Amino acid sequence: MSLPIAEWRSFRANALQLFSVWNLAILLVLLILVFLLLNSDTSLTAFTFQSMVNSRSINALVALAVMIPIASTNFDLSVASILGVSQVLANGLQTPQGLPRESPAYSASSWAQSSD
Repeated sequence: MSLPIAEWRSFRANALQLFSVWNLAILLVLLILVFLLLNSDTSLTAFTFQSMVNSRSINALVALAVMIPIASTNFDLSVASILGVSQVLANGLQTPQGLPRESPAYSASSWAQSSD
């Protein structure tokens, strides 16, 4: 009991339409299943989801900042440069520079005295 040719073509067209719309979601589900089968003890843990959410929060905020100009058919390319500069600045501020604690205050006071 096989399908007639017209019904088979309709089924195939519907399947192709479904796959073309949902291809990334299908790929995501397949990847989750593969990694779940490979590493079943570490794949679906609370720590995994927490680390994914924490690592993607900056990208989500940048995507929200870009969404409004793109929705109004304007392209704002400065968002990527601001993100890059802010990452460099944040890393630079977090690393110790080897300066004594008094150096900013000392340089500010010496600058104020030299301008008098």
